[in-house]
Amino acid sequence: MSNLDYKIYDDVLTKEQSTEILKVLQSPNFPWFLSAGRSYEEKDGNVVANFRTASIEDMESAKKNHKNLQEYLQFVHTFYASEKTPGDLIDTKINSAYVKLSNDIVNAFMHKVGLETVNILRCKANFQTQHANNDTSFYNTPHIDFDIPHKVLLYYANDSDGDTILFDENENEYARIPPKQGRMLYFNGKTLHTGNHPSKSECRIVINYDLADKGISTIVGE
Repeated sequence: MSNLDYKIYDDVLTKEQSTEILKVLQSPNFPWFLSAGRSYEEKDGNVVANFRTASIEDMESAKKNHKNLQEYLQFVHTFYASEKTPGDLIDTKINSAYVKLSNDIVNAFMHKVGLETVNILRCKANFQTQHANNDTSFYNTPHIDFDIPHKVLLYYANDSDGDTILFDENENEYARIPPKQGRMLYFNGKTLHTGNHPSKSECRIVINYDLADKGISTIVGE
């Protein structure tokens, strides 16, 4: 798979299966956590929080080639967390009581494309709330998830606006993929990409898998 290749799958799960997944993710019992990306400033005597999906350093670097960045708050739920260990191994740990939900999705994908196994570097769900002042010309900070060879699998849990945007090696946009309930997007992890907060839908929910290429060592534990 080259850097610019991507594949869309709309028929991996049935409508009934994807609806059950959405019900779990939107349940009042499902735990979401506010993303750590935020800063504070004083405006008119009040302290105002500025939320973002990326670090300030990454945002400032991206602004050199991307003038339409717009950040807003995001909630996350991490199914598999990861960190580097001595020897540059990736230590991946189960981080959620709902890990079976994420496993069921990736197992269905593996069956669809004929993969016998995958090495999960990280898996997390992103919940982006509506940003009424947003529009399609704006997007979140472009990024890559890991600097080691890997693939990205995105699972769109609900119908919404807020496209996923892919960029070429010159950081020019070359593809927009709209969210659709049950849709999966698969692409090379070297591809610069980003999302976009919804301006019409109440929320945008995406599960993000980072899958190590064959030959990358990972440790999976509790």
